[in-house]
Amino acid sequence: MNKIVLVTMVKNEADIIESFVRHSLTFADEIIVANHKSSDRTGEILASLSQEGLPLTIHELHEVELAHGLVMTRLMWEAIEKHGADIVLPADADEFLVNTETEESCRSILGQLDTTRVHLLEWRLYEPKHQHEGEEEFLLTRPCKRGRDLAPGQKCIVGAKAAREQRFRLVQGCHFAYWGEPGGEMKLVPMEPVPHLHAAHFHWRSDEQYASKIATSWLNNVAKYTVHTPTAGFLKVCFDKIRAHERVEPDDILKDGEDFDLSPYVKGQTLRYSKDVRPDVLANLMAAGEQVAQSYAEYKVLQRRKKASFVVPYLGNWEAWEQALEQALGQTYPCREILVPVIRGDGQAVEQRVASLGHEEIHVFRGSEIWAQMSAKAQGDYVQWVMPGAVCSPEQAVRLISCLESQDFNCILALSNGQEVFPPWSVYYDIIEEKPFSMFARREAWQNFLRLGKKPSAGLSGAMVSRQLMEECGWLRAGFLDGHPLYFTIWRLLLMSGRDGGEDGRLLGSVRRQYVKRDWQNVNPEEWLWHQLEWVNLLELDGALLEEEEREQAWQGIRHNWELLGRRMQGGAGAGNGLWEQYGEMMQEFEQSDWQVGGKA
Repeated sequence: MNKIVLVTMVKNEADIIESFVRHSLTFADEIIVANHKSSDRTGEILASLSQEGLPLTIHELHEVELAHGLVMTRLMWEAIEKHGADIVLPADADEFLVNTETEESCRSILGQLDTTRVHLLEWRLYEPKHQHEGEEEFLLTRPCKRGRDLAPGQKCIVGAKAAREQRFRLVQGCHFAYWGEPGGEMKLVPMEPVPHLHAAHFHWRSDEQYASKIATSWLNNVAKYTVHTPTAGFLKVCFDKIRAHERVEPDDILKDGEDFDLSPYVKGQTLRYSKDVRPDVLANLMAAGEQVAQSYAEYKVLQRRKKASFVVPYLGNWEAWEQALEQALGQTYPCREILVPVIRGDGQAVEQRVASLGHEEIHVFRGSEIWAQMSAKAQGDYVQWVMPGAVCSPEQAVRLISCLESQDFNCILALSNGQEVFPPWSVYYDIIEEKPFSMFARREAWQNFLRLGKKPSAGLSGAMVSRQLMEECGWLRAGFLDGHPLYFTIWRLLLMSGRDGGEDGRLLGSVRRQYVKRDWQNVNPEEWLWHQLEWVNLLELDGALLEEEEREQAWQGIRHNWELLGRRMQGGAGAGNGLWEQYGEMMQEFEQSDWQVGGKA
């Protein structure tokens, strides 16, 4: 029996996405979804379905333009090469595979398809009979009408062997596959009709949904093709009707429909996440417009061709380093180099691995002079450290460099900073203001970190630093102890460097968006222990920067965390390298000596 993987690209489909996923998994083994900058609850519902345990792989797209054919082709190859698909079914979220002709299941028919062929799946238009009646129920069991005949056009279903042998691509809409390059000679791949099955295409579901789809899709289409394009030209016609305050009539889509009951032909589904999902046309239109404007601003920055240096240190853990290197290589910022300082471990093995990759932009530094070597070799105007354990969004560098390049102020450090929820003992927190981008004096930011004993949730991997600041920080050399990164000390270097100790008027910018993911809720006790040791030492060093009551707050936090950490460490079990004993001696000295708030008397 063939393994069936459905692939889809979605945008603002909150009113239908749960129905689509649950129905599609009655015949597909897995679904791969690319979420194209949805501004409604589509992403939230997909996440809930995934957490439920359904076989979903979810990608967030960073492209603004409607690059449907390119994205779906990528998903097709992912389904074949990573998920072992025998049959790949490209579908939009408004297309539901059904068989209303025989009793044979969709799964059975797909399972018998020839994997050496590309297959033609016919279309039929459907609409809810009443646009808002039962909108929180499974779409296919609501009263509907359908076209009396099959609709013009089709979708293709891809056999994996055919794809491997012929290396073709999918067009926008996945109506057929082709050989050749866009703009050059194109040759269509022959398709064999699939018996009995068709795609029930619910293109229109409500006035709000359709207006939202047209408004946002046309903007994204223009971002790729310009206004003058035959691709999805119907969007422009409908877009102009909406702009003229004319209703796009349902009959413009399904002119001659018949009442039809789909429920006998499908498995009923109970929806759990589809309340309050009626589309908001203005909100979605404004979000799409903002995305296009942002893309244009970033394009102007990219034309300056400022270079970015991504530093991926090797700290002795091979697997963690390779994962971090993959994150750096996955950045979409085009003008880049990758610097690999071997801070701890076998540098020769790292050099051999980099040589095998064949990337000329990756440079390895070994020996006692790695910091000076990096400074001499690096060409980047901006520097980002990609540390082990960080999972970075591909567009992170583009976003942060655009922030730094576009300001009217002297911003030399941009920080990706989200809205996470942390347990009270966490060493992380968010610098949150209501504005999407906020600026802070660096010294003031450090005083706040020091008072709370916490550091930014995105970590060092969430920061983009100007080359000038990185040079002043000595490329963070003082932030490593025997190859171990001292993250709190590193933040002090970034925020307090310069002749005036961070009071030179150069600013920290905080982006209200999390571009780095980590398991913030489960901080390793040893990492927490390192942080506490740093906090005590740095508070002794910089305690005079704080007001008396702030210093008292900090020392109370240290005492509180000492007790919490003791319970987590279970009397010290699991601590390595004598850290727990060292911390205990430090705390005992603090309690028994003549230490005063903010430092020794």
